[in-house]
Amino acid sequence: MCLKMFRKVSSVMHNSYSVTKVLHKHLKVLVIFCRSTNSVTTPGLILRNRNSSTEIGVQTDIKQNTATGSEHVVTNEKLLKRRKVAPDALYTVDRDVAKNLVDQIAQDIVKGGAPVFEVNPGLGFISRGLLAAGIQRLWLCESAVSFAQQMKELQNEFPERVKVLNKDLFMLAKLAYQDNMDGGSRVQSLFHGVPKAEWEDDPVMKIIGVLPSLSFIKHVIQSHVFQTGIIAYGRPEFYFIMSPAQYFYLTCRPGDGYFFYRSTSILFQLIFEWNLLEKLPRTGFLPWEAKHSIKKWSKLVKVQTIDPDFMYLVKIVPRRDFFRTVVSADQLQPLWFFVRHHLRSRKNRVIPQLEKWIPGCGPRIIMDGMTIFTEFGDLTPQEILSVFQKFVSWPEYPECPFLASMETTFMKMESATYNIEKDSDDEIEEVDEQS
Repeated sequence: MCLKMFRKVSSVMHNSYSVTKVLHKHLKVLVIFCRSTNSVTTPGLILRNRNSSTEIGVQTDIKQNTATGSEHVVTNEKLLKRRKVAPDALYTVDRDVAKNLVDQIAQDIVKGGAPVFEVNPGLGFISRGLLAAGIQRLWLCESAVSFAQQMKELQNEFPERVKVLNKDLFMLAKLAYQDNMDGGSRVQSLFHGVPKAEWEDDPVMKIIGVLPSLSFIKHVIQSHVFQTGIIAYGRPEFYFIMSPAQYFYLTCRPGDGYFFYRSTSILFQLIFEWNLLEKLPRTGFLPWEAKHSIKKWSKLVKVQTIDPDFMYLVKIVPRRDFFRTVVSADQLQPLWFFVRHHLRSRKNRVIPQLEKWIPGCGPRIIMDGMTIFTEFGDLTPQEILSVFQKFVSWPEYPECPFLASMETTFMKMESATYNIEKDSDDEIEEVDEQS
């Protein structure tokens, strides 16, 4: 059967109808609009795969009116909510986009034979492409019940190569927090079977997924700093599909403004190497973004106008030589605290801030070409790293209050009174969601 719909599509149905057209075009599924018993056109969908009798994802409930025999489909599936500003998960729904994505990463992803985690595989378009490319160990992290049937079919079809995990890997921070609270082993069970390796060895695992936010990357930075969780196994390799705004936040420079250039940007650029592989059409991923009417003077105009019709496929890998060329292992946590503390305010001046830790150190900074007006926000990540390296090399450093302040912060973190995931950078995403 073909797409059936009422002659007149009400304004209430418009957004759902638009999404349905995308589903029908790219998923090649049977899409049926049904009518409610009260004669009001209610958007509801029954999706059946044309190649099988399996009903997929978005159907949640079907009620039949015994008097009229008409069906009323009741659905609140998040996948179809176009006006979702900050979705919990994003799904690839275009076979052509999935094929293009797999073509871009197939050669790298197969190399080395490391296990591959796909986060929120949904309908399995990328999964099948990866299996066709030769992946021998594919672990599908899908927590949505809506896609349980697709995951079961893949596992039955490739029992020796596919393992299904009923967890969202992008919620790793939550799992780690729960483990810390009750002494559980959720994170350990998630990575059961992943061999541990030395930092400079080849990547121990490869992770693919569409990022709904930057929370997971912030958690990976935290894990790297404290050498816990996912980083405890070795260096992971990431293939993330992210929005242009997210990519901009991570890779921006001092000239892009203090509103964007924050501690997460600096730490990310010091820890990781990255490569923009491809631009993919935004319509290939659901849910679609809500359209904003941003004022011309808004600080968000700069990022909202960057490739609004695309998503970026980005390869991200922790630097193999990090502990040789950036900082030693014993200086990693002080570097993290140094960056976060001094970048909390967008206009912290370098010399006054450092003189709080070591009084009278200003002339040493001036000799390096800075002035009393130089702000941390004016410095590139490498320049901030250079200031930190000089700071910790001074003879007063071991006895200065900097270390005591850092230890106090760590104690608060251990007592769960300090949210390591929440910092001034979150203002960006919060404002972005409210726009």
